[in-house]
Amino acid sequence: MMIKDNKDFQTIVLNSVAIQDHIVKSLKNFQLIPRNDTVQKTKKKVNKKTPYEFHSIHPKKNEAKKEYVIDRLEDYRNYSLAEKLGIFETKNNRKLSETDWENQKKLSLKRNIFSEPCPICKEPYIPNRLEVILACSHVFHKTCIQSFFKLSNKVCCPMCRTQNNEMRVVFEGTKQTIIRCAIRIQSVWRGFIARKKYNQFLALNPPINQNIRRKYFRKKLLVLSNSLTETYSKHCSDVDHLLDSVAKSIVNCKSIFENVRLNESSQIDWNNIKIKAKEIANHCSICLTKLKKGNNTLLSCSHLFHTACLNSYEFYCENIELFCPICRSTYLKNEVNNELSEINKLDVCF
Repeated sequence: MMIKDNKDFQTIVLNSVAIQDHIVKSLKNFQLIPRNDTVQKTKKKVNKKTPYEFHSIHPKKNEAKKEYVIDRLEDYRNYSLAEKLGIFETKNNRKLSETDWENQKKLSLKRNIFSEPCPICKEPYIPNRLEVILACSHVFHKTCIQSFFKLSNKVCCPMCRTQNNEMRVVFEGTKQTIIRCAIRIQSVWRGFIARKKYNQFLALNPPINQNIRRKYFRKKLLVLSNSLTETYSKHCSDVDHLLDSVAKSIVNCKSIFENVRLNESSQIDWNNIKIKAKEIANHCSICLTKLKKGNNTLLSCSHLFHTACLNSYEFYCENIELFCPICRSTYLKNEVNNELSEINKLDVCF
């Protein structure tokens, strides 16, 4: 083949490269080797705009009233060189007619897609969020599918990977959500009315059957007990406050009595008590051992004990009024360490 002109040669080379580029981009499941990040970009930066821009054929004020088609502007960045030169026609240029959209919507209704949540965000279709149907009859939220197009850099269905240049705003999912909510509200209200009327009927006409009658009165008693429990819980705080005040009063009374006992102890004639203890002081009645010179305690009732034994006795009798272990009378105590020889001259061992 003889090439007479250099211009014809450049055209042939350009067309062949464009056809190769188109064939490579047309291959399915074919991934190009990613560009090395270290290579510096030589291309000049142009106006950065998202490659996927949408416009509607209806004004925005009609978005919540009518169904309308959203066309994607031509995305030349994803076109092959052959498509840009016009050697091959661009894909998916055919726009769906109104009949085609109706058929796709019927197919979605038949598959019960509108009653399911959005496959992207897994949330139901609600009135304040628009949902769109693609040419493949799959339904998504408008914001979800636009975010998917922007982040994936592809205009395809997330479910079936079908190329889509158009999508239509529909309201079937919102309608089904409203109907489902209305049915649930109606069922709850009807159940409430039926239970209320049934209870009124039972109050006027108690059951005759013995087993049913027993269950009815058992339920009625349970309701009364629950109301009583609620009433008690409401006044429980007042009772707790009263008990706290009583406990504080008891503590104050104990402190007053302790002061009185201290005053009485100062007035007791311990010399006379020591004289009486001479006759009875022989051994400790708690541990049953003989009294020796050391730590001993004399009570106001003239009984003598080891200090450790008496402290243990008082420890085990905590929060109880203390009585003498022998005569069971209240007492005041006085420690006598080196005075035991003067108190007892009988059989006490030193």
